[in-house]
Amino acid sequence: MRLRTQALFFFASLSLLWVTSCTSPPEDRLDQIRAMQDAGQVDESIEPLIEMIEEGDRRGETLYRYGRALSLSGRPGRAVWALDAALADPNWFVHASHQLAMNAASAQNHDLALAALRRLREERADDPDEDIPARLLEIRVLLESRRKYEEALEQVEALLDDHPDLEEAVRMKGVALLGLGEADEAYELMLAASRMLDETAGNVATGGDLAYLTAEDPESPDDAGADSIPDSLSTAENVPGAGESYWCTVRATFKREAGEVTEAEQILTPCLEIAPADPGLVNEAVNIYSALRRGDRIIEVAKAAWELEPDSTDFRNLLIAHLKAFDRHDEAETLLRESLDRILAADPPRRIRAAETWVELAGFLLERDRVEDGLEAYERALALLGEDASAELLFRFADALILAKRYERALEVIDPSPVEVYPPMIRGRVAFERGDFETALSELDRAALLWPDNGPTRYYLARAAESVGDFDRAVEEYRQAIRSEPSMLPARERLVRLNLAEGRVRDAATILLFASPKKGGEASLSNELKILGVEIDSRLGIEPDLSLPPSGSTSIRKLQAQVLEAMGRGFTARAGREEAIKVLDALKSQVAANTQDLFVLVEVDLLLREQSEEATRLAVQIARNANSEMPNHPIIHLALARALVNAGTDLDEAEALLDSVLEADPDRPDALASRGDLSRLRSDASQALVDYEAALEESPGQWQAVYGRAAALKMLGQMDAARKALESYLLDQNPYDGRGALELALTLDEAQTARRIALARRALRFGGGERAEALLAQLDPEAEKQANPRKGS
Repeated sequence: MRLRTQALFFFASLSLLWVTSCTSPPEDRLDQIRAMQDAGQVDESIEPLIEMIEEGDRRGETLYRYGRALSLSGRPGRAVWALDAALADPNWFVHASHQLAMNAASAQNHDLALAALRRLREERADDPDEDIPARLLEIRVLLESRRKYEEALEQVEALLDDHPDLEEAVRMKGVALLGLGEADEAYELMLAASRMLDETAGNVATGGDLAYLTAEDPESPDDAGADSIPDSLSTAENVPGAGESYWCTVRATFKREAGEVTEAEQILTPCLEIAPADPGLVNEAVNIYSALRRGDRIIEVAKAAWELEPDSTDFRNLLIAHLKAFDRHDEAETLLRESLDRILAADPPRRIRAAETWVELAGFLLERDRVEDGLEAYERALALLGEDASAELLFRFADALILAKRYERALEVIDPSPVEVYPPMIRGRVAFERGDFETALSELDRAALLWPDNGPTRYYLARAAESVGDFDRAVEEYRQAIRSEPSMLPARERLVRLNLAEGRVRDAATILLFASPKKGGEASLSNELKILGVEIDSRLGIEPDLSLPPSGSTSIRKLQAQVLEAMGRGFTARAGREEAIKVLDALKSQVAANTQDLFVLVEVDLLLREQSEEATRLAVQIARNANSEMPNHPIIHLALARALVNAGTDLDEAEALLDSVLEADPDRPDALASRGDLSRLRSDASQALVDYEAALEESPGQWQAVYGRAAALKMLGQMDAARKALESYLLDQNPYDGRGALELALTLDEAQTARRIALARRALRFGGGERAEALLAQLDPEAEKQANPRKGS
């Protein structure tokens, strides 16, 4: 299987900068940290904070600001110790407690969040009832736990007694009522609140809604009271119109979740006209239009929001994601470049934001297989950052250089990396791409010791293990890759194929549908995996799911053919060729006439795979009958031509049929391969080679052309080239094809007995059948007995 976006596997959420150390006095350095964080430079503040702490600075504010910076940069787990240590400082106890509780709540660790909030309530020096954000957060956690609705309702009603106009509390009361099954009362509450909001023109207090977690930092206790809570924590912003938007969102959400999606859209539409860039409304619009399968409307909504808020990366990324989903990649690229132009034109220049956007553009271009353009985008980002470029960014760049086969440059970029795991990861990848699999295993083993649950490292370890014939290890490495990164579909696909090739169908089914308890959720499957799922279900006797959406790269017609081929393979493996053809015949009678030709082609292919005279005669008969019923049909012509060539009869007729097929579709690989077979039958190996190579240009893994090309090369006396062709197929296209392993073993001379034995064992493992068994018995009878322990019993 071809990997299009290997560069995207190695990174999840990475920062772009290392910040150089400071040599200022402690208080001056803390002033600098405050200024950086107030200016939104949270990531940049982490490195100098680490230096201060390592030098012995254990002040509460230093620890709090470090923990908060880690939290806001997506690393809350690493923030726990610093925030916990900051609790010892009475001046920062409240702020650190807030951040700890919010981190726990964000991680869905409800018990830990509640424990932190209750400790805050019990140990603080001031009145806990005045800490509205903490009270709101506690109620929210109770609601999100889905187990404590009664306690949440009790607390929210107490809060509303103190602050009856607190909008956030009204919302939460509605949620609590819904959780307790009081849907009517909840909806009446929402309607009443919405009317009240209309009457007061949206001038409703929100209690801050914990906005302090992304707002400016609180003042230093040196400037404020020791236990004071800054305004950004406790008071509301009165934003006209914000309340109306919120209640529109609530009412639309309520209707959508009740299954009344049309009514939800009716509520949403006028609201979007009033506030098209309200984040809550836009998010709900995505939910509603997704339910209505109106991706076009999502694009319209996202575009309108982004045009009003061109600096919003959320709106931009939403629009880009849906443009890509509709194969409108040119528009997505234009949008990214327009965003870049705006950032670069800003005064003062926004260097970091521009570099981040160049990196986003680089990833987009790499997804489109525009490797050189992607490298240019990375170069632009690095030029902006200079020595401030992070190890993570340089790693991305090195990985992209591997895609461009610029291996020496990749090694040069990564060699001085301060992150210990990155050099062996890149060295291992480079060795793998160069075909030095022993070195790849050695380097990637080292990387795996440093970063055991890195999915891409495990994936390439599995690939390298396959390349040296160690399939047992490959299985384990693929499993670990999937456990670490359930969304890594190439690892999942290869392991499914491997298990199917060995006949372990239930194992293949388990892997196909694996959902990691660590990562959560089932990975979204590609069409390739869904087609494998059709084969698995057919082999297990389960009705397969045929609801595969067409993609930009695969037409509906081609998708239908692939699904039928998978069903044919599955039915044959389950019940044999005769039963499979009966099932396909029965299905053929139930489909539209313009699809029946595909059934004929699949039936003929199943028969020809058997390589017996009886099966070939039946294939000719089926194809001739179909040609009578559907004359002048290219696919039927192809089926008949293939059957005739395999039978070695009526070759002139076969040639005319193939000419008609290729006249309609000059690049059809199976027709080109069949014409190659015809030329080989006529002892014209040179012409056969031309056709096989043309077929492989269109479909590199097509076995008919791979086998035929090797056979034509042998006819021309080019034995080394034939061996290399088969080796390349097993290495790059299908390592689990027993036919390929067997043919390569037969091509090797007697001086390579050890390798021939290994290939014969491999062929037997992956369905090589009686021929593989006979070869292994000839080369190593003891090995053949071990591979077939029941044979002598």
